[in-house]
Amino acid sequence: MSGKTESCKEGSSIPFGHWHKQLNSFVAQLKYIEDKGEIQVADTDWILMRSSTFREMMKGIEEMLGSAATSIWLGMGKSAGKRFAEELLEAGTKPVEVPTFLEMFFTQGGWGVIQSGKDLTKKVAVIRIENCATARKYKSNRPMCFFISGFISGVADAILNEVTDCTETKCMAKGDPFCEFEVERPSNREPLSI
Repeated sequence: MSGKTESCKEGSSIPFGHWHKQLNSFVAQLKYIEDKGEIQVADTDWILMRSSTFREMMKGIEEMLGSAATSIWLGMGKSAGKRFAEELLEAGTKPVEVPTFLEMFFTQGGWGVIQSGKDLTKKVAVIRIENCATARKYKSNRPMCFFISGFISGVADAILNEVTDCTETKCMAKGDPFCEFEVERPSNREPLSI
């Protein structure tokens, strides 16, 4: 194979470090490098995975580890979310712009339709995900989106340069119409500015 690269839209690849300059379609930046069996988005390494595979991983780890699985998924999500935001910030993205990239990444990445806002009465940031990938087609009597909860908290940690908590207050897996997360400083000293 010849190192052939296929792109969804010719000339649309924007280096990750330039996302802060041009908010382009995430999916339009996808490139397939055939001879390497690689997928890149904005010149970063990616893999494609069926959402059902991810849900089966969640279920399998929970069956093997019980309640310890929650901490593992939260920790992995927090680490991944923090790194996601740090890379954007290192590339020159302003902290106030990071939530826009989070919304673009989640929505165009197939994780669901994400919207963020603030509830100043509770001093929390509220993130709502409709058709959430980790909860759709999953049934539970409690919220199940631990990885996403950790990811959102990790993003907030990087933006604010301090530790935050993220709690899933609604979950499609338990019958709610969408998944909803509240992010706050542990001491809840002042409203979040994300």
